[in-house]
Amino acid sequence: MSLPNIPNITPDVTLTRCETLNLLLSSVAMEEIGLSHILQAEAEKIQIYLDASDDPPFRELLVLNRSTERLLRTVMKSQLLLQTKLEDIIYLQDSEICMDPHDPEDPGEPDDPCDPDDPRDPEEPCDPDDPEDPYFPNPPPDAGPCDGLFYGRIDCCECEECGSEEDRGERS
Repeated sequence: MSLPNIPNITPDVTLTRCETLNLLLSSVAMEEIGLSHILQAEAEKIQIYLDASDDPPFRELLVLNRSTERLLRTVMKSQLLLQTKLEDIIYLQDSEICMDPHDPEDPGEPDDPCDPDDPRDPEEPCDPDDPEDPYFPNPPPDAGPCDGLFYGRIDCCECEECGSEEDRGERS
């Protein structure tokens, strides 16, 4: 028995960082649409069952309820993963200004402090390590575990590493 031969395929796919981030956002949106269709189908299933029987037995209602509960738990887990993915994408998009250099109608940022053609202050170049520079929003290297990427940018990730004295367990 011989091993299968895999052809040498070298696809020429070139995507910019912004195009990749937009595709990732689209994938999150498509997953959300898929989850909404699953929830709608479950609602229709319950409605059809209740319309079909005038007085359904209690045991059958419990089975239906358990099935729906398991489905909702699975959807909630998917929602949490999608939220984390979305926050990561937004964080990456905030760190880069996306514009098309070949689009004549997109002049770029008129107030771009790093524009070498800007006559206002040609002597002072932009510093990518400047924490106050909005065009290079790099987090400080000592950001630690409280980087604000989870649960809608809360102040504390409820770990013991950050040493926060705030009331743990309450989310903002």
